[in-house]
Amino acid sequence: MHEGSVGHNLLHAVLRLASERGAQRVTAVRARVGGLHPADPESVRYHFERDARGTFAEGAALEIEPVPPSARCLACEAALDYEIAANGHCPHCGSAELEAVVPSEVEVIDIQV
Repeated sequence: MHEGSVGHNLLHAVLRLASERGAQRVTAVRARVGGLHPADPESVRYHFERDARGTFAEGAALEIEPVPPSARCLACEAALDYEIAANGHCPHCGSAELEAVVPSEVEVIDIQV
């Protein structure tokens, strides 16, 4: 049910932004979806569209950019693929001082009203 909460949170953020702008209708949304265990974009889309029924975001085109987690070496500052960092050592300098970089679960990039 992770995707359900992501879709709901995305819709809530879009409706809040649109309301702040005085919009009567949202026609398109661009968003990034990430997290340590990124949600399936198609499932997020389904939940967003389902929850948008009856709101001023109903029928809005939704573009989702998945953002996978990554990592950073604290010793040499190298940006690392999260899967590569899972072995516990930086492939560039060998340091074990790694930090996970987990993107926001939901980030609204743009809305068209």
